[in-house]
Amino acid sequence: MNKHAALRFRHASRTPVRPALPADATRCRRCVRSDLSAVTIGGRAYVLGGYDGGEPIDSVLETTDGSAFTQVATLPTPARYMAVATLGGMIYAFGGESADGEATDAIQAIDPKAETARVVGHLHEPSSHGAAFNLGG
Repeated sequence: MNKHAALRFRHASRTPVRPALPADATRCRRCVRSDLSAVTIGGRAYVLGGYDGGEPIDSVLETTDGSAFTQVATLPTPARYMAVATLGGMIYAFGGESADGEATDAIQAIDPKAETARVVGHLHEPSSHGAAFNLGG
């Protein structure tokens, strides 16, 4: 695979996106996503946040095939290295690293069906590079 190959993400709600090779990878900073978090609900995978080489990414993307992605929400607190888990059709993102490089204490709830995301609470202290899971739910 070409080292400049990347998935191209549009940030308009529910806009399908197909893989693309940017003509100039430096022009398309939001095409490349690292440090992301991912979860599945049923037959859908969700990619949350991440880093584009300059700043944390605020989008939540959905895919059923790993080739086409649709934005379903915008994180109120963009971050990378978030701990994520699902419960009752909702996605919960805990902490992460913000644009200033510091850990955040935000707990964000993402409702993929309603296409919303909001801060619903705060951790007792900022945290990043964590893990979360749902045990038996």
